[in-house]
Amino acid sequence: MPEIALRLGASPWQPTDDSRTVLALHSYDRPLAGIVAQVGGYLLFECLQGHVNDTSLWAYAELAGTEVSAFRAARGPVGWDLADHVLLTRPVLAGMAVDDRLVLTTRIEPGTPTRTELTRVALARFRRKMTRGLSAVTGWLQDHGPVPSAAS
Repeated sequence: MPEIALRLGASPWQPTDDSRTVLALHSYDRPLAGIVAQVGGYLLFECLQGHVNDTSLWAYAELAGTEVSAFRAARGPVGWDLADHVLLTRPVLAGMAVDDRLVLTTRIEPGTPTRTELTRVALARFRRKMTRGLSAVTGWLQDHGPVPSAAS
């Protein structure tokens, strides 16, 4: 299967320009879990955290075409068990979205024992990335002087 592709700035439920929804597994005011087709394959996506917040955490894992059929046939807890199996046994690309736009990604290797642990690992990595970015901005500002106020 090809490498998972996400475009920063894309909506989490349509993570690339060529993505199209194949199956919605859960929706509220927008898709929160489902399957999208991309050039070269299928992705399972799910909002792990923050579905009603400005900032949310999403998980993406590759699927084979035959697995899409299994998801179509699955109902209720069977579908969620299947999603758990995929997300916990495969490489996952986690995405952080702000205002429904992907802003950061990180790859997580298979083997996290639970969804809670998958969420914890992703959030810890995003925190490190944001802390490094903030440190770089702070350093630049210290090197280049204070920012003029809006009144100037």
